[in-house]
Amino acid sequence: MPPQSEFHASDPSLRLGGDAQGARRLLDEAGWKAGPDGVRSKNGTPLSFSLSLPTGYPTSNAVAVQLQAMWRAVGADASLRPAPSNVLLAPATGLVVRGDFELALLTDGYAISADRADTLTSSGFPPTGRNYARYGDPDVDRWTAQARAAVDTATRRALYAKISARVRRDAPVVPIIWQKQVYVYSGAIEGLRPEPVNSDLWNVYDWRLAPRN
Repeated sequence: MPPQSEFHASDPSLRLGGDAQGARRLLDEAGWKAGPDGVRSKNGTPLSFSLSLPTGYPTSNAVAVQLQAMWRAVGADASLRPAPSNVLLAPATGLVVRGDFELALLTDGYAISADRADTLTSSGFPPTGRNYARYGDPDVDRWTAQARAAVDTATRRALYAKISARVRRDAPVVPIIWQKQVYVYSGAIEGLRPEPVNSDLWNVYDWRLAPRN
């Protein structure tokens, strides 16, 4: 949940910025040993993977390069796999949609609802939804259904907090940046209510020229 949502539930024990030293320790304990070039391997298999990302988005490109450097610092060799959005996300044939990826850096926008059935439950598996990680947890499915049926905010907030905690534990998706959209428009226009989920033009029928004094 984005921080501005009333259903946002943070974990104060998490360290912002990560823990590179802790990551190295966990990899050592798991048997992934660094070689002369700094890349780790285990039983002859290098710790390497690809990161798919859409082309044409400067922010995504910058984040991908930063992630690549951070992974390299702990001994993981990540290659970038850029592709046009339609190649990644086309219905039925997209690389991410059909599961042809190891990691994917994607942007998304959410409506005000806290419901994430489309992205975090088994009912959202492609091609019917956008659960590209194919994450399936019976508890998350059940809690989501209960939250949908609940009518009081306190019950829904408690259920979404449990979902958030489970997703943080399993990490099928990891939010990296909650990006704020900034809109600049002339004061001569009234009625603009931009929102990034559907279309900034969704209520164009309400736009009016402001009366002149």
